[in-house]
Amino acid sequence: MGIGRTLSDILLEKKRNPNELAERIGESPSTIYSIIKRDNMKVDISVLAKICSELGVDMERFYNDYISVAPKNNFYCSDHEKEVIIAYRKQPSLQLGVDRMLGVVPLNDEKDKRA
Repeated sequence: MGIGRTLSDILLEKKRNPNELAERIGESPSTIYSIIKRDNMKVDISVLAKICSELGVDMERFYNDYISVAPKNNFYCSDHEKEVIIAYRKQPSLQLGVDRMLGVVPLNDEKDKRA
């Protein structure tokens, strides 16, 4: 799936349309429609950055099929999941308890650091 298809999907999810997006990011509607129609991986990075900012999505979402977030599968983390991960990392004294609650077994060297 290219950037255009992903953009089209995101616009549907967020109940937005290409004309509105174009106006809000200061680009022509033909630019947005062209991205959607071409559906390739070549989009001006500054345009893509404005699209991501306006739609509240990470740029990685457009490249999930091409980059690996995890070694065996590509997955998307919601904003809430990212907040949970950041909070978890900020509380090393609680990590072992959270791991036990979730049934996650930490690597030996990580367990030693937190104990």
